Amino acid sequence: MIKISTVVSEILANDETAFEAMREGLLNYSAYAEQILDKVEEKTFKPVKKTSIVTALSRMAPEIKKTAPLVQKIKLDDIVVRSPLSDITFEKNQLTIRKAQELRETLVSDKDFLTITQSTNEITLIIPESLREDVLTHFGVKPKVVLDNLVGVSARFSDIYIPIPNVIYTIIRSLAVKRVNILEIVSTYTEISLIVTQDDMRKTLDALQEFFK
Repeated sequence: MIKISTVVSEILANDETAFEAMREGLLNYSAYAEQILDKVEEKTFKPVKKTSIVTALSRMAPEIKKTAPLVQKIKLDDIVVRSPLSDITFEKNQLTIRKAQELRETLVSDKDFLTITQSTNEITLIIPESLREDVLTHFGVKPKVVLDNLVGVSARFSDIYIPIPNVIYTIIRSLAVKRVNILEIVSTYTEISLIVTQDDMRKTLDALQEFFK
């Protein structure tokens, strides 16, 4: 038999807003119990009283209040904007792998912004838009998609944050709450580059500026 407390704990753990509200002592247990009642009954396969959910929430609250916040306090060292960029994706095969490896030797200088991401089935390049046609000619095959008029916003941070959980999440979340559509995320040891449209550049910069305060 599945315990009510187990199900409530699982639901709460997957609900960022409610979890953080409980951690900060702001969650209305009665209102939240009403909200998740149907889901608890579905998962426990039995009728459940709202008071039972409230009791479960009350018992788990002390431990949750001891957990570290999801959103960390971080400070960025620098922000660099690169624009305009193009995002080009090809099917991954022996030809496109070789062509991607040749880019540095043929078209792209060390000063140009370049990222190459290989997944199981695709290769995605992010390049200066000025090189778009040269790169397409270099590959000589039809890409799956080409996205133009993009901006790369790169944020640098101290390596003291590397062992801390949720640092990248904190940065991404700052853009999510502003409804910024992040098309690509590229990261290195102490830098994260967010690829967005020109229309979202201002909102992206505004969100990241908060980390300089």
